Amino acid sequence: MRAKPKRCYWVQKPIELVTKYKLLGLQVSDTLHRNEHVTAVCSKASKRLHFLKNLKRAAMSKDDLTHYYESVIRPVAEYGCVVWHSSLTKVQMQQLESIQRRAVYTHDPRLQSVGCRCCSRCDDVTVRQTICTTLAAAARRR
Repeated sequence: MRAKPKRCYWVQKPIELVTKYKLLGLQVSDTLHRNEHVTAVCSKASKRLHFLKNLKRAAMSKDDLTHYYESVIRPVAEYGCVVWHSSLTKVQMQQLESIQRRAVYTHDPRLQSVGCRCCSRCDDVTVRQTICTTLAAAARRR
């Protein structure tokens, strides 16, 4: 069990102690674990995936679905990736990748074998962009 931290003051006023805080869109906890952040990202991306499914049911073109994914879902899943991807556990990585697999499957079920492992290669922007461009090109061909 951790010891209770000392009270900090700023201009003779106590600074509030919190267990988690949202800073620039990233959920930061006092333990520096990424559980809250990954859960929040997956929840936010899942809501957008639901809308992607609705767009597909409305017979939107594959190009429009791809554009929606690249402009609305992928930025949510990858936001801040450079900061936190190296400290993710295997389970957290699988949670984030399941969002991308679900998006691919929604777009075209025949593409479920195509992987887009963006978070594991986030430090190399060129590789990430190449993988996602390849995925989009494969979707357009089908």
